Amino acid sequence: MKRFVIAVMLMLLSVTSALAEKSERDNDETQFIIYGFKIGFDATSLYMDNIVIDNHTIDRYNRDSQVGVNLTLFTRFNFSKFYFQTGAVGNFSRAAITFDKNSWNPESTEENPAAFSMEGYCIDIPFQFGYNVIKDREYCMALFCGPRIRIPIQNTYNTKFVNFGQDNIVEVPYNFITTLSFGLNCSIDRTFFDIEYDLGINNISKRIDYDTTPQDNGGAVTMDRRHGTFSFSIGMIF
Repeated sequence: MKRFVIAVMLMLLSVTSALAEKSERDNDETQFIIYGFKIGFDATSLYMDNIVIDNHTIDRYNRDSQVGVNLTLFTRFNFSKFYFQTGAVGNFSRAAITFDKNSWNPESTEENPAAFSMEGYCIDIPFQFGYNVIKDREYCMALFCGPRIRIPIQNTYNTKFVNFGQDNIVEVPYNFITTLSFGLNCSIDRTFFDIEYDLGINNISKRIDYDTTPQDNGGAVTMDRRHGTFSFSIGMIF
């Protein structure tokens, strides 16, 4: 008799546990608001729209993509197969370019190498709209896109100019930078990974300052640039 009671109790316990697990999965799927985090790495490239040195425009340059890191806390609002996601992204990014200052002159036979590099921390606020291409209880795949606002942290933002023809030259970025991101999200149960590309829309460089202003206006330096960032991250839903 005792064995029968124990067997019934174990059976009821296993059934209750299975129903609770199913209910928890169903609640995750139908829950309107969910929270999560992700951490990853990214590679940033610089796209130069206009480099003017000594009154000459430089069109050819080499990009040096460098690896940074990012951490994201997000909130997602589910609407059946669609969702809206926002949050805060803290990231450290860096990138560089190299070019020949004489490249504007097709008759030049000598190279005059120069370089620009940047690194710093910033905070991003994304506004992403997603569509669940596949949505099962344990596996989902979604495509997403949307704008984001990037806020450089000024006291951590560093730039380096090599052979630009001025002393103690520094770049001052805009306080707010607009970008457009799109990517792929794949999740298994509560774990997921994102592959994302983020393209800058507006110019990052607000102005370039020197310690002393050159007497010849032709010696001034101007530079318009945007960034492109490819990132991979892995995270969990709370």
